Amino acid sequence: MISSEAVRLGAEAATGRYGCEPGLTETEFARIEREYGFEFTDDHRAFLAAGLPVDVSPEDGQTCWQGA
Repeated sequence: MISSEAVRLGAEAATGRYGCEPGLTETEFARIEREYGFEFTDDHRAFLAAGLPVDVSPEDGQTCWQGA
């Protein structure tokens, strides 16, 4: 079960400087945990359920560290 605090932290982290794709589903979490033999913590689960961070190319003149 995901706590409301973990959901809040995950949602807050997901609004950062990276682009986001749709998050993992419960089925995907179960497969990953089974395949790799671990459990996501509540905060990581909430973050990855909110959206998957993806690399976004910097705009002209930017480096990847600007805005960090």
